[in-house]
Amino acid sequence: MAEEISGEEHRARQESSHKRSSAPSTKTLVMALVAVLLLGGGFAAGMQYQKSKVPKVVPTTATAPSTTGRKGGRRGGLRGARPVIGQVTAVSATSITVQATSGTSTTFAITSTTAVSNNGQASAVGDIAVGDSVAVVASTTNTTQATRILLNPSFGGGSQGSGAVSN
Repeated sequence: MAEEISGEEHRARQESSHKRSSAPSTKTLVMALVAVLLLGGGFAAGMQYQKSKVPKVVPTTATAPSTTGRKGGRRGGLRGARPVIGQVTAVSATSITVQATSGTSTTFAITSTTAVSNNGQASAVGDIAVGDSVAVVASTTNTTQATRILLNPSFGGGSQGSGAVSN
């Protein structure tokens, strides 16, 4: 048979069962807290990892004379220097004058440390003639001194042959 209870006792039992079912248990709260901590820690670790993988960019500035009036930027194998590109109008053992594609002429001193190359092969100042196409890279400390002269430069335009610089 069923147990007989008074109305007040019945209400008390209902209230206590409602209180237990509506409040989250301690175990549930601990699990939620652990989940939040793990997710937050994972996010922070991911941010640190991402920061370690971002390449550091070092700005470069070119102090060589510019044929366009701008400075800076990268130029492939020229290590940030902007060469004067054009045709040789005068050359000697100690200097070279280049008329740039823009029409301006620039004279550079040639020293014993000036590197000369012809189509990527080591060459000498004596191999340079008036009318040759060149790219001259100036010193970063003395913009009138040539550190590198590229004779018959090719800039990957796709055509093989004369090596002349085209616009």
